[in-house]
Formats: sequence, C-alpha cells, structure tokens
Amino acid sequence: MRFYLTIRQYHLGLALVALVLFCGLLMLAMWPTPRLQLTDYDSMECRINSAAEGPVLSVVGSPVNSFSLGKQLCDKTELAAHFGRVKVSWPKRTELTADALISGQYQLLWSRREVLAGALHNLHAYYSEILIFPKYPVYFVSKSPSFQLNKAFLTQQRFGFLTDVNSYSGFQLPVALLQQEGLTLADINYRQYYDWTTLLAAFEKGEITIYSSVLLDQKQEVVQQAADQVLYTLAGTEVLPEQRLLIPGYSNGGSWFLHKSLEDKSCLLQQSLLALDEMLKPTIVDLHCEV
Repeated sequence: MRFYLTIRQYHLGLALVALVLFCGLLMLAMWPTPRLQLTDYDSMECRINSAAEGPVLSVVGSPVNSFSLGKQLCDKTELAAHFGRVKVSWPKRTELTADALISGQYQLLWSRREVLAGALHNLHAYYSEILIFPKYPVYFVSKSPSFQLNKAFLTQQRFGFLTDVNSYSGFQLPVALLQQEGLTLADINYRQYYDWTTLLAAFEKGEITIYSSVLLDQKQEVVQQAADQVLYTLAGTEVLPEQRLLIPGYSNGGSWFLHKSLEDKSCLLQQSLLALDEMLKPTIVDLHCEV
C-alpha cells in the first residue's frame, strides 16, 4: 500500500522540520559555554608599537606577571628597532628541555640556575645571566585574625599550594614547616592551583584560608626583613602582623637568562628588564655596556 502526501501536507511537513531545526539551533546557542580562565593559556603575544615586521622576542616569565611583563615590553620603543613582536609564555619546568634550550626556543627567560642546569649541564655555553635576583623570605598568610602554629589551629584551616611541587615558596617551604609540626598533607585540608593568579583569587574569595607567599611593603617591594608593620599580598590585600608567620628558609629569586644568539642585544634587554622590576632589586651583571 502506498501513501501520497498532498501539497499542503508536504509544505506542513517541511515547516515542521524547519521548526525543529530552528529550536535545536536556538537551544544550542543558549547552552552555557565554559569560561576560559588564565590557566587555559600558556602564552600571550603583542606587537611592539604596532610594528608588523621584525623577529619575535620569545620570553619565559612567571604566571603571576607574564601578562603585565609582555605589555610593558611591547611598550618599550627601544625594542621596536630590533623586534616586531614579543611572545611571553610560562611553560612548566618539565617543558624546559635540553632541546628547547639549546635551539633558543626560549631566548630570554626567568628561571633558577639549578632548574636550567638540571636540563642542560653546560648551561653557560648557551645562556648568560644578565640579572640575578636575591633570595627572599616567605610567609604563611592567613585570613584568621590570629595565626597560630599548632595542630589544633592548622588542622582547621584550608591550605592552598601550587601544583608545582618544585616551587620553594608555593610548596616546599610551607610543607617542610608543617612536617616540623608533625603534620603531613594527609592530615590537613588543602587544594592545589596551577599558578599564583588562581591561588590568590581563591584566597581572596575565601576558598582557602592559608597560603604561603612573598609579601610586599607600601612601595610594592619585596620585604627582606621581618617587620612589625602592615604588609601586602601580591593582590594588594593588607596583611597584619598577627595574620602572618615567617617560614624558616628563603626562596630563590632566580635570574634572567639570555640565549647566546641574542648576545649582541644583552645590554639593551638588561636595561629594559631592569626598568620593569618593582618588587625585587636584582644584582646587575656587568656586561661591559657602554653608557
């Protein structure tokens, strides 16, 4: 038996199919899409004074300052004669392989000497230090009005650490102090974060109540000597003396390293980086630059 559609039925069928498709597309458009966070990216690029030509300056920074670092470098007109763009990335330590370092994939990078030397034993043959940062103290910072270093207090807190277990300030130093107090990670409530930006945001929102970090004074410089005064987090929040605890030991401030392929621009880049630093006062390596 065969069924035949009238022209009216045929047109009604087409209209129904179109309506179903339209509703489907409308629902798809209204479906919530995930918001991209900072950790969805590992690099950013910008042009130097809108210059379209010239090579890319590849820089490795820290997740806490890479966006501002890239913007400030791109605002430096003295670099425009040598570079067209700046690409700032913040790869994991495990991505700083010998191949990447030897090839000059990262031309200008902030790191610790032992990290790079672990990947490249003859580091000095490929990179030169142009700025060396001092070691700095690390504090436990708490939302509690009275920080206490005892099990009763610490086990009631929510700690925040970095996922990078090689980080002195974000993992190793605070965990070592907890172990001195007889506490392991299994004994406390904690969360780990990919970078400082996410960790700081979690602290500000109250997602965690304690984390470890460098602290700043009113001049936005890293505090080198413990003082009984109001200090500030990297996010600018006030930290009273009773809300912090100095952790034994120091974090390594690291250095800026320049690949030998850009050695002829070492003085230019050293001065550019030096003008950007506000928190730590680095030692300037004598490159015999002409003043």
